[in-house]
Amino acid sequence: MRIRGAAWAGASALIVAGAVVLAGCTGDDPEPTPTTTSSAPTSSTSEPTTSEPTVAAPEIPAEAAAQTPEGAAAFTGYWIDLMNHAYATGDTQPLEAITSPDCTECRGFVTDLQSSLRGGNRIEGGSISVANLVGGLLSADNTSIVSGSFEQAASTTVAPDGEVVEETPATARQPIAFYCSWSGSGWTLRRVVAVQ
Repeated sequence: MRIRGAAWAGASALIVAGAVVLAGCTGDDPEPTPTTTSSAPTSSTSEPTTSEPTVAAPEIPAEAAAQTPEGAAAFTGYWIDLMNHAYATGDTQPLEAITSPDCTECRGFVTDLQSSLRGGNRIEGGSISVANLVGGLLSADNTSIVSGSFEQAASTTVAPDGEVVEETPATARQPIAFYCSWSGSGWTLRRVVAVQ
């Protein structure tokens, strides 16, 4: 995902180039294995943002509480909703609460978003949508690889005086995989990987 700045330089950079963000994500994890389980597309529109939250974070859907492939897919859609919430408000705490601290890509997103909003900057646009989310069967370590596709709208970072700081083009729909791990308290996003 583009999601901002250098660490998540652009969805196209993440997916096409793989680049810096995914350099450490070439381990021996299995390739995503689709099943017949899917969830409806998720899309949120991002309003111009400020650095202070003004909107309540989305509620986790009941389906995401299940330790099933369907639950993992619903959780992934919710994670994207929280990503859009972070864009719209600058509030990354709900997203961080359900994300593994070991997720390099996710940490990069949060750091870059917070950096972009410093000094009262706001982000206009940049909404992310996902489609065709399919939860893979749970592995022995309770991980489900959720495959799907995503795209992100163009965005503009604007300074408090109205000056354009950065313009980022929209990305075309691209395949992606989300590694979701289950524990007794629910799902956590562990990794985001480009599907080549």
